[in-house]
Amino acid sequence: MVLLGQIIIWIIMACAVVGVIGAIRDEKSGIGKEFMTAFHQLGIIFIPFAGMLASMPYIEKFVVFVFGGLFEKIGADISIAGALIMAPDMGGYQITESLASSPETWVIALFVSYCSGPIICYSIPMGFSIIDKRDHKFFGLGIMAGILSIPFAVMAMTLLVKFTGTPVRETISNTASSDFNLIYSWGQIWINMLPILVFCLILALLLRFFIDLMVKAFLVFGRFLDIAIKIVLVLSIIEYFTGIFSKLFSWWEFAPIIADAEDQFRALENAGYIALMLAGAYPMIYLIDKFFGKALQKLGAKCGFTEHGSIGIFATCAEQIAMFGIVKKMIPEDKVKVVALSVCGSWLLGAHISITANFQPSLLAIILIGKIIGGIIAVFFALWLGVPMARKLEAKDRENGVIGKEEYLEEEAVLEERRKRRQKGGNNNAAV
Repeated sequence: MVLLGQIIIWIIMACAVVGVIGAIRDEKSGIGKEFMTAFHQLGIIFIPFAGMLASMPYIEKFVVFVFGGLFEKIGADISIAGALIMAPDMGGYQITESLASSPETWVIALFVSYCSGPIICYSIPMGFSIIDKRDHKFFGLGIMAGILSIPFAVMAMTLLVKFTGTPVRETISNTASSDFNLIYSWGQIWINMLPILVFCLILALLLRFFIDLMVKAFLVFGRFLDIAIKIVLVLSIIEYFTGIFSKLFSWWEFAPIIADAEDQFRALENAGYIALMLAGAYPMIYLIDKFFGKALQKLGAKCGFTEHGSIGIFATCAEQIAMFGIVKKMIPEDKVKVVALSVCGSWLLGAHISITANFQPSLLAIILIGKIIGGIIAVFFALWLGVPMARKLEAKDRENGVIGKEEYLEEEAVLEERRKRRQKGGNNNAAV
């Protein structure tokens, strides 16, 4: 697994070289544009990163105050609570390391952060604000199915670490050796999986039975989070250059956002490292799309996705927000399946691969495999639970005029024809 992770990093670096050559020739289009986009993303990455990391002392206190007693009673590590609500590139790495009682529980919490963390602080608020209102119910069904796959993805990653003996970095660093060997007991794994199962089940049920209320709640939460992050950021900037707030207010505990003697890896440095890795990741995505895009669409078609659904899958592997912009073009069935896959599968080739390569490179292959497993399982949950309901909702919307009479019918007919051909082929094989 360590070797596979190193190979992936070298591939990304090779793509960075191709990207910079393209940027020298033409930075306004093609692979050169993708290379430059990585650095243009630095500011976008830094704003939420800085706001969340600056607030980390208060977030830690909140998590311990709200969840500490409950987690202590069941024997689970409190770092799992922080991981459930914080993405790895929005403070998840830092809060899980700070709260974890051991490197073993820290790594489990990291796996949780990769799958569950983005849902609360990014996916749901951004999804409900970008996606058309008429598609909110399909989006909710997809998120519900995706959430149910999270425990499977986390368990897959944990078992891969346990059985492959993959060493890790014992602390957050982009230079330390990955030489710490994790030792997991089955009891430790199962007890820390319990809160993940409960959290995912509760959130899925809320999305299933109170979708309208959840839409309103997450839109408000997303707006509040955006405002809070920007206010904390500007206060932190003023504090950095003047020191006024720490002098005036004894309660000021916001963390610095730029490296100092105490910590060389603050928000600015972390965001910078992610952007550096994206300088190779974005050109890699461009090359995959250019040389394998049609093949991937054909593969998606064989797996039961329409053309727009296949494009959505590839888009979400790079950046979930790119997929949100395509949702309106997908048939309702694909909306549910692609959104479900995105819960674990998003940022597979983007931010998550970058932050992992920087801070836990030995876990890169394991995290990629776990996210893929989670995405595949999410599609099965979507087919089982979400798609049947989506078809009923589509029929109701078509009847009420929310969906046009001819809308989606052509793509759905193509999809149905493919299913019939596969079914006919299966029957012929069975007869032989």
